Amino acid sequence: MVTIATYSGSSTRSGVSLPGRRFDHLFFTSMSLLMLVTAFSGFARTYFLGGIFHAPLPSLIIHIHGAAFSCWILLLVTQTSLVSAGRTDIHWRLGTAGFLFGCLMIVLGVLAATDSLVRAGGPAGRDTKAFYIVPLTDMLIFATLLLFAYRARRDPPAHKRFIYVATRKNLRSSTALDGCLPIV
Repeated sequence: MVTIATYSGSSTRSGVSLPGRRFDHLFFTSMSLLMLVTAFSGFARTYFLGGIFHAPLPSLIIHIHGAAFSCWILLLVTQTSLVSAGRTDIHWRLGTAGFLFGCLMIVLGVLAATDSLVRAGGPAGRDTKAFYIVPLTDMLIFATLLLFAYRARRDPPAHKRFIYVATRKNLRSSTALDGCLPIV
């Protein structure tokens, strides 16, 4: 009987604040803005300011891919800002559309990688057929993390970390494929 009383008394544990949780909004909003700056600076010469630097896009699918992945970064900034502002009701509704958009991005990523293979594009000095596995693996990792984030949508600490890692991985591999960063 004492065990039951002790157990039921500890059910108010959900009100306990973890030490670092109060800085989560600041951290994730700042990181999403940093990802936005990274994406813009990484793709400025080849995509965003391509007309200024005379760097035409190789095909329409690459343009669609670039626009969709840019929108993903803007969606991340919007979502983290909504949570920081306490508007989780809008965040939830937009999140469902974001999951569907993420699924579309996976398809666009595979199409862009295939287009690059057909054009014999990719990093200089690498075999394009052998390198084709890199963007496909990146899309598989992104898809897996996106699925985990969707499944953990009722667990905010896990959800936001899955989204952050998926976006960071995707941004890192995209800028490496574009020749902006070394491939790791």
